[in-house]
Amino acid sequence: YMPMARYWGYQVQNKRGILEYLNIKHYCDYPSFKGHHPDYDKWNPINLHYADTIPHRIDEEAKELFKCFVKECSESGVQLIFVTSPVYYRYVEMSPEWNQYIAWYDSIAKANDIPYLNYMDHPICKDSLSFNAGVHLTPVGTKVWSRILSNDLVNLDIIEK
Repeated sequence: YMPMARYWGYQVQNKRGILEYLNIKHYCDYPSFKGHHPDYDKWNPINLHYADTIPHRIDEEAKELFKCFVKECSESGVQLIFVTSPVYYRYVEMSPEWNQYIAWYDSIAKANDIPYLNYMDHPICKDSLSFNAGVHLTPVGTKVWSRILSNDLVNLDIIEK
């Protein structure tokens, strides 16, 4: 989820994810963990045809709120880590806004000395078995990426092994 990218057509899913994550309400549609519903479908190239139909935009108000959040965390001694999860490479090619998001996060991370783990160019992004759609990992992809992320966090001394 990118805080600056407002997906206006997905309010129900966003609300369900927040309620699930906060353990306020559990939705039993299919197995989930803390609001994450892995996609059990296999890769279907037709999903790429919908990539350019999802309205993305960088929201200036959200950017300012995010900067305030970063400043508040810094002043409170909270260590932040920026992470961009893997996205299937063909989806990125079809949605040029991703490069704007990455550049913006990178500039904020550098300006505030925040570690930024960007997996947009990771080899997993070329593995269609890890995705069922451009940004949705399958259970296989979830396991692989979780291992990669945890190892990187250990290597940065952010978490212990």
